[in-house]
Amino acid sequence: MSETWVKIEKGLIISVILSIIVYAVFIFLSDYNSILNAVKMIGLFVILLLLCLSMFNYCFRFIRWHYLLSKFCVKIPIRDSLKVFLAGLCLTITPGKAGELFKASFVKEFADVSRIKVIPIIILERVFDLIGFAMILLLSLLFFSPSQFLMPAVIAVGVVFISFICVFLFLRLNSAKKLLLLVIERFKFLHDKKNLLLDTFNDYAHMSILRIIFLIMISFAGWLFETLELYVLLLSFGVSVTVFSAGFVYGLSSLVGLLTFTPGGILGFEASSELLMSNILGVAVPVAAVITLIVRLTTLWFAVLIGLVSYVKFFKH
Repeated sequence: MSETWVKIEKGLIISVILSIIVYAVFIFLSDYNSILNAVKMIGLFVILLLLCLSMFNYCFRFIRWHYLLSKFCVKIPIRDSLKVFLAGLCLTITPGKAGELFKASFVKEFADVSRIKVIPIIILERVFDLIGFAMILLLSLLFFSPSQFLMPAVIAVGVVFISFICVFLFLRLNSAKKLLLLVIERFKFLHDKKNLLLDTFNDYAHMSILRIIFLIMISFAGWLFETLELYVLLLSFGVSVTVFSAGFVYGLSSLVGLLTFTPGGILGFEASSELLMSNILGVAVPVAAVITLIVRLTTLWFAVLIGLVSYVKFFKH
């Protein structure tokens, strides 16, 4: 087994262990009996519905993944592209999803392409995820504006969109290309990859507005399905909410989780989700804890399970 695969597996094991510890503490600090009673309220139909919504999310994210590969000249059959995408789901449990950069190694198994060509695509995925969460939060703010959390939410959305616009505009300036050349000259190991780096930079720096809008909308649509999971769960527990209030909780919690750079956003998402549900929606703390745990099981951990099975089947050997 190559050193790359060893690093992937070690990172996954460490992330899973840390996650188990966090969830154990999370349950220990909650009312255990109340959690058990709340779990009994969830039927099999609801769980299957939640998993189906997660599958729709994965479908939209795969469409985005393969679209980015094709538009940036990474030639890979759609079947192999799907294998890479599914196996890559297990890497979402790494801090800030940074482990997903190893997807470049997965792609190299099927396509004659440098990892340098693929890594920016993976980074773009995370950028558009961030924008997708911000859009859900922004749309929710138009119809649901809780006073105590309104300003932090507005600031979070503003920072995401302003940062994206600034980076987008900067990449179109000659200064950005000059900065890249300085970096290449500074590090000797990049010298022989100079042309590839410049070609890759030009591809990404000159993305059309229509292409960016398409990627933003498909990211928004994908994450909207996971927002609906929280909405369905809240209704299942008899909480009177709108899809916009659920979107506010999910969008802000997801942004917090992504920006904490913990494995899979763990702790950041859980803490903010429970806090928002209990303080804004009036959900009892034990019920909020159960809803948060179920959402994470049917979104994050369902994805990790699919990813691990795909990794073992397609890449382990």
